[in-house]
Parts: sequence; C-alpha cells; structure tokens
Amino acid sequence: MPGHTLSPALLAFLLLIPWALESLANPIAGLNVLARSSTADFGHGTLSLPFRRRPSALISRSSYLPTTIDNHQLSYLVSVGVGTPPQSLYLSLDTGSSDTWFFSPQACTTGHCAGGTFDSSTSSTFTDLSTGTFLIQYNDNTKISGDYISDNLSLGGVTVESVEMALASTGAGSGPSSQTYGIMGVGYPSNEAGPAANEYPNIVQDLVSQGIISSYSYSLWLDDLASQTGTILFGGYNSAKFSGQLTVIDTLPDADGTVRSFLIALSSLNGSYNGQTTTLTSSTFTPVPALLDSGTSLILMPSAAYTIVANWFGANSDGTIDCGLADKSGSVSFGFAGVSIDVPFSELAVLDEDTQTCYFGFADGGPDSDWILGDTFLRSAYVYYDLGNNQIGLAQSVFQ
Repeated sequence: MPGHTLSPALLAFLLLIPWALESLANPIAGLNVLARSSTADFGHGTLSLPFRRRPSALISRSSYLPTTIDNHQLSYLVSVGVGTPPQSLYLSLDTGSSDTWFFSPQACTTGHCAGGTFDSSTSSTFTDLSTGTFLIQYNDNTKISGDYISDNLSLGGVTVESVEMALASTGAGSGPSSQTYGIMGVGYPSNEAGPAANEYPNIVQDLVSQGIISSYSYSLWLDDLASQTGTILFGGYNSAKFSGQLTVIDTLPDADGTVRSFLIALSSLNGSYNGQTTTLTSSTFTPVPALLDSGTSLILMPSAAYTIVANWFGANSDGTIDCGLADKSGSVSFGFAGVSIDVPFSELAVLDEDTQTCYFGFADGGPDSDWILGDTFLRSAYVYYDLGNNQIGLAQSVFQ
C-alpha cells in the first residue's frame, strides 16, 4: 500500500514450519535453467500489461497480454475495466493473494477510494453470485467484505468474460494502510479467501481457459525505484528484461503437500561495499522459506535477522535511513539455489515524497516474522511465476 510497509499477503497460508524446511536439505535438487531460446519467451500465447512505464518495444500485440503497472510510491497499480460497458479502475497488483476485488460506491461513502468504484447497476453482464460471503483480512489487519460476483474484466486490450471476483461493500480506508485501492490477486486459487470447497478459477486461469494465453504463468518486471511503470507479462517471459538465463527453482509446499504461495528457499544474504563482502546472517543461519510478494513494499524479516542488517547499514530505530545511501556504490546479494540476485544500495533508500525522509528497504517484522521479499527485492529480480509447474524462474533484472 502507498507509504506503508505491510501491504496484502495472506497470513493464513504462510505455513512456514519446520516440516517445509525438510525440502531445503538439498537446495540444488530440481535446479533447471531456461535458455533464451525457450518457447516460453514472449510471443504467441502471451498477454502483456504495462504498469505505466513506457511500453516495451518487444511486446507482440497479437497474442501476448501486456499490462502496464503504475509505481504509486510503495505499491504497483494495474489499469482495468470492469463490466459492460467497462468502468475504469486501478487495482493494486498482489502476488501474495489470489482474489480480485474492488470497491462499490457504498463502500466509499466515508472513505476515499482512489482506485475508483464499480457500479454494478450499470453493467449488463453483472451477476451477483453470493451476497455478503466475501471476507478477507490481510497481515496489516485490513478487513474487506462484500459479495462474490461475476463480470467481464478488460485488461491489456482484451476482455476476459465472466470472471469471478468480489465487490467490496466495506473496508475502504481501513487498516494502517488506509486501503483506497482494490486488489488484483494473481496467486494460486488455493490461497483464495474463501473455504477450499468454494475454490474458483482466478484471473490467470481464466486467461488460459479462454485461450488468451497459452501457459498458466506470468512474469513480473518492476524496473528500478525511479521508474514510474513496469510490466506483468501473462503466459511467458521477456528475455530482454533480464541478464543471463532464468534459473528455475521449485516452490515450497505447505505441510499438507499443497503449494499455496510463492515460497522459495533463501540460502544466503551478503553485503558488498568498498570491495569487501560481509555475511549478513548469523553463524547458525540455514535456508529459510521466503515469500515473493509484490503486495508488500519492503523486505520483511525476523527481528534477529533485521538487527544484523540494520546495524551494518546504520539504519535508524524508526525504520528510516540516510537518503545518501542511494548515492553509494554497493549491493546486497540474496542467494537461492543456483542463482543470486543483487539489490543495489540505490534501491534500499525508499523516499517518502510527503515527508522527504527515506525508509530503509528492510523492515523488522517481529521476533517470529516470516521472510517476505517485497518490492524492494523484486525490483532487482526478474521473476517468472510458473503456476502450472509450481516453479519460479529467477534472473537479475535489467533496469531501463
């Protein structure tokens, strides 16, 4: 959410328990590399949505779905149309949740809905599927409730028909993040807010089933902190946006063996400055599950781990840092099975335009916090989310 660290990522499915760590014993197992010649590279059967940066010259208009994403301070927004005729909305893109929802006019009588509202009475394709049964709570205690609905969703120049979503009647302006935008959740359906018995196809599955994209996957390119837009590419990846090759890592299941979220094994954390490399973890550190979540602004970590990192950088106790960090040459390297992602110092001093202070790119989540790799990390990583094969492709992002 704009100006806040903890944006949506459902806690209910972050089952980071010792059982899950058993699969980390051999972090190289299942390692694979996608070469640039792979048919997954964007072309036929994909859809690109820019976030409102300059559109990629490489996007094929024929069968990709390009969607532009706006960098709205500390969240990323996608422009969509809902209903017939389409009503324009901005939704916050969230890989850490799986429901797409937006506010009704009734939800915004006392709160400000910056992303717009949807008036169901003016849509000829609207269906109310279940009144009052949608309820979702995010880890910043934001609570949203309303109806499950079905309607057309337009994005990236195409229309997806009869998409199941939710129309929120309460929750505008709620929570510490003062919720003013709806959410486009692009996680696994098993991570939806409702009970497992009511699991439904979400937007990514609908894109596949309606023949708009050919692969149950998408990739995310946020560009650097100074950029105003990025791109989500449904159905493939764009090799012009990363260096080298995509290294493929298996996502981690929960205790029941179900993959519900984009958890991968983080095996190391090192800082480099003035030609020296420093280990930024304790001597007893072992690989941990880390969630890739575009709905969280910063890198969230347990208190003990945060203290080591904050001390090395000289971060302030209130979570701010000297804005001069952005001008220093150095980086933090995140190690995974077969690949490392380097986050430069310039990405770790996040300017609050209202106060002209800088937030530190890492945040203390508390003693028992999960590891959540939010936008501070994701801007430096090109991530290919292969939901069909329960895998993540990682490579160093190319800033443009």
